[in-house]
Amino acid sequence: MVILHQFPAMLGLPNASPYCLKVETFLRMAGIPYEVRHTPSFRGPRGKLPFIQLGEQSIPESETILDTLQPMAAADHLQPLSEEQRLQGHLLARMADYSLAWMLMYERWLVPVTWPRTREAFFTSVPWLIRPLVAALFQHKVKRDCWGHGVGRLIMPERRSRLQQDLQCVSDVLGDKPFLFGDRPSRYDASCFGVIANIARDPLGIPSKQVLQGYPNLVAWAERILRDYFKYPL
Repeated sequence: MVILHQFPAMLGLPNASPYCLKVETFLRMAGIPYEVRHTPSFRGPRGKLPFIQLGEQSIPESETILDTLQPMAAADHLQPLSEEQRLQGHLLARMADYSLAWMLMYERWLVPVTWPRTREAFFTSVPWLIRPLVAALFQHKVKRDCWGHGVGRLIMPERRSRLQQDLQCVSDVLGDKPFLFGDRPSRYDASCFGVIANIARDPLGIPSKQVLQGYPNLVAWAERILRDYFKYPL
C-alpha cells in the first residue's frame, strides 16, 4: 500500500499544493491503491510535501514519486506514449513545476490584492496572537524564494506574458482530445492538472484565473478530471 503524505484539502480542491495534487491525481489515474496521511512538511525527508512511503522507504519530490509509481499502474489505465510524446510530456511537466507553479505561488502570496485572502485562508489555525507574525514570516520566505527563482524579479506584464505562453503550450497539445496524448491520461496530465486546477478553482482572486478563461479547453479538461477522478461537482 502506498502511503501519501500531504497537506489537508483546502481552497475547494483536493489539495492547494500543485505538487500534492499532482501525485494524488496520478495515483487515481493509474488505479494504484493508496492511503492519505496529513503530515507536517518538516517531517518529510527533505522538509517538504508530498512524499510517499513504500514499506520502509520514504520517497520525496513529486517527479521522483511519479517515476516510482509509474511501473505500478494498473493495466490499461494510462495512455501508451511514443518517444516523441514522452519528450513532449517531459517538457510540459517541467514547465508546470518550474514556471506555472511558481507564478501561482507568487500571485497567492505576493500580489497585494490577493495576500489578505491568502493570509486568512492559510493561517486560520494559528493562534490569533501570533498569526500576523507567522504569516509575515511565511510571506517573507516566499518573497525570498521567488526572487531567487526569478519570477519575483519580473514585472506584471512579463509574468502575464509568460503565463499565456505556458498555457498556450498546454492548450495546443491538448487540443480537443480528452487527455493530453489521447483517450487515456498519462503522468503528464497529472503534472499539468496539479497547477491548472489550482488556477481554475482559485477562490483568492489571483490574476491567472482570468487569463486561464481564455483557454476553454484547459478549463473543461481540469473540471472533467476533478469530476471523474475526485467526484468534485462542476
